[in-house]
Amino acid sequence: MSKKPQIYNEIWSMEIKEGMRRHTTERILLMVEEGILDKDTVIMACLKYMSEDEVADMANINEFLDNEEQDDE
Repeated sequence: MSKKPQIYNEIWSMEIKEGMRRHTTERILLMVEEGILDKDTVIMACLKYMSEDEVADMANINEFLDNEEQDDE
């Protein structure tokens, strides 16, 4: 039996939380883990695709910025 990449645990948690499979998300994350896609390229693509409000919401939910940084904007 082959060992599943670490990313499977994170995907499994997302699927349980959201109640659905995330096929495209799973494929992209596995491609990053396998070195097929560069993680910095994927990050930039996501940030460019998302609206400023979506980026702010994501940053807030994941606690990337402290409250002072968010208030300055």
